[in-house]
Amino acid sequence: MTLQQLLDNGMERDEIKKLLLSFKSIPQNEDGNPNDVEFFLHEKAINLERIGASRTYLVFDEHGTLLGYYALASKPLIIAKKNLKKLSSNQRTKLRHHGQDTESGALQVYSYLLGQLGKNYNIENSIDGKDLLTLAYNSIKAASEIINAKYIWLECEDNHKLKNFYSDFGFKEVNGYTSKNNMKVMILKIEQKKNSH
Repeated sequence: MTLQQLLDNGMERDEIKKLLLSFKSIPQNEDGNPNDVEFFLHEKAINLERIGASRTYLVFDEHGTLLGYYALASKPLIIAKKNLKKLSSNQRTKLRHHGQDTESGALQVYSYLLGQLGKNYNIENSIDGKDLLTLAYNSIKAASEIINAKYIWLECEDNHKLKNFYSDFGFKEVNGYTSKNNMKVMILKIEQKKNSH
């Protein structure tokens, strides 16, 4: 279910906020503040949904307990000229097939952003991370059949365990590229449906 569906179904804003606040992620930052995944759902998701900047999907169990969520946006991956030079010629060629050069010499790749992904650690039987990522991928794949884009990208901390989680799913790190948020960028080509004729 999307956050927008909750908003459209007439659920009171305070009730929606209470539901979102039931989501807890780990670990917290060293200063005790919630991490980005938790902060996004608690503080940003409703407003970004309202203005159409992203779409947040809430995953519930059969009892209506919030298991996890993911947030998606239609946002091109822009690789600056200096970072393009760090890519292999094979990588550049593949990405250029699905994007275009900008006036500044950057490459803009038409793609979807997996902005957030998190499971609820406030409950015992939360969803498996791979299952949550599969739900996100399937949502993007369905969208790509309506608005054609060939890639999914995400930013993640330079953390071995986290990068392995995404690479095991098929994401590949864009070598030598660090985002403006000082994060590693990973990208995955969306499998397209084969024509039956």
